[in-house]
Amino acid sequence: MSKSIELKSLELNFFKGIISEKLEFNHISNLFAENGQGKSTFHHALTWLLFGKDAQGNSDSKFGIKTKDAEGNVIEQVDHSVEGVFEIDGREETFKRVLREKWQKPRGAEVAEFKGNETVYFWDDVPMKQSEYNAKISEMLSEEVFKLITDPLAFNSLHWQKQREQLIAIAGQDSDSDLAEGNKAFQELLSTIGTKTLDQFKTQLSSQRTKLNSEIKQIGPRIDEVVKGKPDSIDIDAKKAIMLGLIGGLMKLKVRSKINPKVRRKLKPKYANPITRFLNWKALTKTLSLKSRSRLMQI
Repeated sequence: MSKSIELKSLELNFFKGIISEKLEFNHISNLFAENGQGKSTFHHALTWLLFGKDAQGNSDSKFGIKTKDAEGNVIEQVDHSVEGVFEIDGREETFKRVLREKWQKPRGAEVAEFKGNETVYFWDDVPMKQSEYNAKISEMLSEEVFKLITDPLAFNSLHWQKQREQLIAIAGQDSDSDLAEGNKAFQELLSTIGTKTLDQFKTQLSSQRTKLNSEIKQIGPRIDEVVKGKPDSIDIDAKKAIMLGLIGGLMKLKVRSKINPKVRRKLKPKYANPITRFLNWKALTKTLSLKSRSRLMQI
């Protein structure tokens, strides 16, 4: 739905370098002046009235709207304000923004002290909260649209997706089915994506690809875990050789079972069994005297 908005007048009081000035606008108005005479100030005033910023997007705390005297000092204890009258769909509405200084005289003091600034808002001379004022401005037009119709460089500074959205809003857009008409491949694609848009389908495919890539990266570590968890390989031939050696040692012990009686008393009952004798041979020999050890070796 289209909307008609016209700026009828703009009044500045103690705004930057202008102490008091009011401009009346026709349907088409031209503003001429030499450099440094305040043409840009009216542009800043309009953007500050609507959005609390200058034409470059800086807040009033950064670009400074207070008027200074001939010596460069800020003129104190005055209201810095901008008031604009707009005709919106044939009905006039007045917006006003005021930066007001707060001064307070301490008890017993003769001179008031500066306590900071406050911003007050009016719509059709009715005081409003900041949120209410901003809502009224948004009903009239958005900041993005305002920039596009007042700044010739604003469109080129937008992201390409925003540029496309603005162009589609102005010129309209054909539906996907209209674009796919007569193209079999496109028609098959539309039947595949169902009710999704092309952007949504693209996002879905991207998500699936990311998930698959993540699973592929996990295959390697999982294989390593399985390999590390496998038991060490067994050398059957080496185990057989050990068993044969044990059996041979047991057979020798059995053959040598005729031991000197004095040695036998030391072997019984703990070392009477031939297998136990073999397994504890080293411990046994350490406990025997040199003489008993030599007799044992002669068996």
